[in-house]
Amino acid sequence: MNHLINRRLSKRQQMRWSMKGAHYLLQTRVELLDGSLESCFRDRYPHFRSPEAV
Repeated sequence: MNHLINRRLSKRQQMRWSMKGAHYLLQTRVELLDGSLESCFRDRYPHFRSPEAV
């Protein structure tokens, strides 16, 4: 993961992430890995339906 972040934040890349954008991406990935992403998303968007529910 550090390799990906360092590569994207380097100045040699044409497309760069801001520090804020990289932080949000890491938060999302952690929530996905620990299984809390869906509940966080549902809290923000109450009408969200999981693909498994369909």
